[in-house]
Amino acid sequence: MPPVLATPPSSADRSAAARWRIMMRSAPVLVCELDPSGHIVEASQAWLHLSGMSADELQGRSPLDFLTPQSARDLQRFCGPQGSMPSLRDHPCEWTHPDGQELSLRLNTLAWRDERGRADGSLWVFRDVTQTSRLSAQLEQASRCDPLTGAWTRSWFTEQFRLALNLAQRESLPLCLLLIQIEHFRELNDRWGHAAGDAALCSVMATLRRGLRADDGVGRLGGASFAVLLAGLDLAAAHPTVERLRSSISDLEITHGGSTRRLQARYSLAELESGDTPENALRRAERAVAGPRPGQASRQVDQRL
Repeated sequence: MPPVLATPPSSADRSAAARWRIMMRSAPVLVCELDPSGHIVEASQAWLHLSGMSADELQGRSPLDFLTPQSARDLQRFCGPQGSMPSLRDHPCEWTHPDGQELSLRLNTLAWRDERGRADGSLWVFRDVTQTSRLSAQLEQASRCDPLTGAWTRSWFTEQFRLALNLAQRESLPLCLLLIQIEHFRELNDRWGHAAGDAALCSVMATLRRGLRADDGVGRLGGASFAVLLAGLDLAAAHPTVERLRSSISDLEITHGGSTRRLQARYSLAELESGDTPENALRRAERAVAGPRPGQASRQVDQRL
């Protein structure tokens, strides 16, 4: 992008220079004027307020001093040999507030050139997008995680499943898919209410978290159905984990109105092979876990899909 040219106030016109300083210092946005070496010569009132410094204290400082180390290093790549900065537009960066809080900003810079085309300072304008970024992160989190249990939603689980499957096939690593279907969940909801059903789902999720590795992905596919990605494990290696989970879930008890019942579940464990996709693997595993009921309510099915 070619540099954007602007003409700074003439130093010979003291009246114009005075008006410029007043405008700069009263601006309600984060804006500062830099000299050719990249040091602050004027800063807005908003900048002074956010930094907790006076105008005199800011003199000679670099705006990079107020950013997080990562953002400062990132911007340093654009600086010229004397500290000059080319024109940037909506460049993301993070500001370190004196209280330790980090603010998300977008930076626009305007490079000034003299009549010979040499760097003659710049104007930096920051836009605070912290609240917008936080809201976006919250919405993204809500779209990825089940609000009740914290497990991945089915759509996000499928996307993570796709990544894990591609990696496993590329690196020739095993990958297992475990499905867990809680039995009689609708009956539990109907007889004891949704609060009891929610408590059961949260208990199952907590049990899964305790019994799995930190990087094992867990999704709630819907209702009382959970799926687990066991990366790097074949059927034989995954068996001990599944048995621990089965034993722990079978020990879970839900109490309501003086009555207690143990949770029961059905299991399907599958090792994925070349040519599988997340969609068809999930469909086959769900059919397997919902297959003909044996004499006991809890079972485990091992298969190669």
